Amino acid sequence: MKPQAYTEFQPLKQIVVGRSWDSKAVSNLPNISNNNKTLLTHLLDETEEDYQKLISIIKTYGAKVFRPDYDKQSSIYDYPALMTPRDWSIVFDNDLIIGNFGKATSRWFAEGLKEHAEYFKRPKELIGFNPASIIRLGKDIIVDVQKNSNSQAIVDYIKKTYEPLGYNIHGGKAFDVKFKNPMSHGDAVFAILKPGVIITTNSKLIIKSSLFANWDIHVIEDDPLNIFKEGWQKIKKTNLRTDGTKNMSLDNGKTHEWATSFDFENPKFNNEEFDIFIKTWFNQWLGYSNESVFDLNCLVLDESHVLFTNYNKGVWDFCKKHNIEPIICNFRHRFFWDGGLHCITLDIEREGSCERYL
Repeated sequence: MKPQAYTEFQPLKQIVVGRSWDSKAVSNLPNISNNNKTLLTHLLDETEEDYQKLISIIKTYGAKVFRPDYDKQSSIYDYPALMTPRDWSIVFDNDLIIGNFGKATSRWFAEGLKEHAEYFKRPKELIGFNPASIIRLGKDIIVDVQKNSNSQAIVDYIKKTYEPLGYNIHGGKAFDVKFKNPMSHGDAVFAILKPGVIITTNSKLIIKSSLFANWDIHVIEDDPLNIFKEGWQKIKKTNLRTDGTKNMSLDNGKTHEWATSFDFENPKFNNEEFDIFIKTWFNQWLGYSNESVFDLNCLVLDESHVLFTNYNKGVWDFCKKHNIEPIICNFRHRFFWDGGLHCITLDIEREGSCERYL
């Protein structure tokens, strides 16, 4: 089965949906209180329930779903890498590129996609690249180049490999966003819904906006920092361990004050004992979600149907203007995992030819 996804908006035919840990593993954890066991089990079960809802909607629109799984040697204490296949995989032309994570993740991923095995590529030149900050637009591929994103060497490799096939590779700074977290991605601030239609957090952030000069760009005003401002401020003030030390730190050593196990949409998880438990034993699970705008971290099924995690009046009105039906598919623990619908999926086949849109 040949991978082929030239854009983010052509009709979806095949897709990978992520996977977290199985909640059955919680019962084997040593010295865990009943409160923590219950909440951790609920967290994992509800995450899988939302994956299943997503899968059901995708299948309703005619696409085939693949779900890689972990092996018996994998550890629940590690980050569930298969949750966010978009962060380390992408389809270029008919190649399914696997990068970033180690051999174990690649093996788990490959086991779930044996039908595509002959099209796998894991070039050493792309190990560590940032596919979620790459825009595929038919004949044009825009590769974001800046610190914590993609390097010029990565652009050079993509140019060398795909320009002979007729692609035009645009390398350079695509988003003027100074992310604090090295794992933050362009798909947290920018999305193309169909030809000529973009949603973003700030039109001024699109450095290469000249490429989209005649496109209709909608700026989302209600980002998470506004919607959950009170909640974020509460976390920021109380983000100290009981021993007085900071909970998490960024790679540069600065305090990672906004990483949290609290869930603003699920009050039962706003539990101090559970918060300390997660940050003591599972802090590698936590993301940096104050830099993600989940209202635009969406999954386009086709040019007329787009999945969003939440209602946003401005986005809904914008979609109506462009004859797009927005469909809510809530991912309840997106703030905990720091992943939206785009992050937790990977389109591997979309119907249609490789066209020029710019």
